[in-house]
Amino acid sequence: MSDDNGIIQIPDPSPATNRSYQAGRAVYNCPIRMFEPVTKTLASFKTTFSFQFRASMFTSNATDESSLSRDQGGRAGPWLGLLNDACDHYKIFAIEFDKSHDTEFGDPNDDHVGINLGTIVSMKTADLSETTVSLHDGSVHRAWINYDSCRKWIDVYLGADNGHVPNLTVLSLPLDLSGFLNEFMFVGFSASTAKSTQIHSVLSWNFSSAIEAFPQVPSERTCKRNLIHQVSKATLKFSKSEVLNSDPKGVLYRGTLPNGRHIAVKWFSQHLESQTIASSIHARIMKRINGLNQFCHPNLAPIKGRCYNSKEMIVIYDYFQNGSLDKWLFRLGVLPWTRMFNLIEDIAKALSFLHSKGTIHGNLRTSSVFLNISYGAVLADYALLTVVAKSNRGENGFIGKRKDVFRFGMLVLEIVARKRSVSVGEKEETGVLEFAWSMYERGEKD
Repeated sequence: MSDDNGIIQIPDPSPATNRSYQAGRAVYNCPIRMFEPVTKTLASFKTTFSFQFRASMFTSNATDESSLSRDQGGRAGPWLGLLNDACDHYKIFAIEFDKSHDTEFGDPNDDHVGINLGTIVSMKTADLSETTVSLHDGSVHRAWINYDSCRKWIDVYLGADNGHVPNLTVLSLPLDLSGFLNEFMFVGFSASTAKSTQIHSVLSWNFSSAIEAFPQVPSERTCKRNLIHQVSKATLKFSKSEVLNSDPKGVLYRGTLPNGRHIAVKWFSQHLESQTIASSIHARIMKRINGLNQFCHPNLAPIKGRCYNSKEMIVIYDYFQNGSLDKWLFRLGVLPWTRMFNLIEDIAKALSFLHSKGTIHGNLRTSSVFLNISYGAVLADYALLTVVAKSNRGENGFIGKRKDVFRFGMLVLEIVARKRSVSVGEKEETGVLEFAWSMYERGEKD
């Protein structure tokens, strides 16, 4: 650490130190949980940091950002201060920013970015000579690294330290880190020199991670006997104080698990004629739920739990603290148009994704669109009973998609007009259509 300006400098920047063939590391003082062993769930993470290489002569020097364990030692020179040749395998993941051309380690040139998995040899590199960025110009650079554990995808951006994320990535590829992360890992930086006297400076750093929690899927017997009791306790016995919204098919409640995590619980009521019919519909519902949960999309909420019998069904989703779109449209009314436009775009992307996978939402309305922490739209509250019933009547996927698209158009009209539709029974909502037509006739469509 530099006492003059509070930045991290690797290796030791003191004048008395011989800076050639030096290595150093700077890691966060506590390990970070990067893997949940029971459900085998990886953490998603985002990090951004600004850094600078300064030296009068350059021969072999590099820096990287990585997750690593406390007892690892690293050699200078091409080993980046992170690894050595004493072990065959490490539990490490690193992004290297390398200014040396070490052909024995597969470097493409002396100006590249690489992804390292358990070894100093990068599994993928990006040649910076093909970009507008160079590690040799002595300027302050900023890196952005985003890992999505759900998609198993990594994006690496590199640009100037001006606050703007570049439009193009330097590396973007599928990446499964499950074999390279322990449950707890140290996160930080390492750097090394060879013959050079270079100093690697880290001027700022931000790191965040999250592991998505998945309630354990109970057995059928446990579901029938215990899940309803667990969910009843979480929702304060389905108290009116926990109601988020409702529609003719059921009520959505907020629930609080013993660990403090909030969930959203949709309670459907559906009386069936016989246990035989109930069993058949149950199998179809489970098939639809499993189909929906095969997809991973940032604007679609996965179903985290369910319980079903001949009279009722309970479905569990993530809880979105910012609530549903109808709350913002018809009760708060404070979101600017630019944000509303982004919400429409998010909804369209999610719906298009579902249709491309051969399935539908079936219940698209303002109450089934939720706002995540970034005020992006997330679709939930999928039609389950009605979709299964209509499939029994022979309604094919094409009709379902057309209805989804029509409801999307209705939803856009509601957003633009900030006017709630009027529905009568199962008839399509028409109030906002009459409003839009009257505006059109008056020439006020803009």
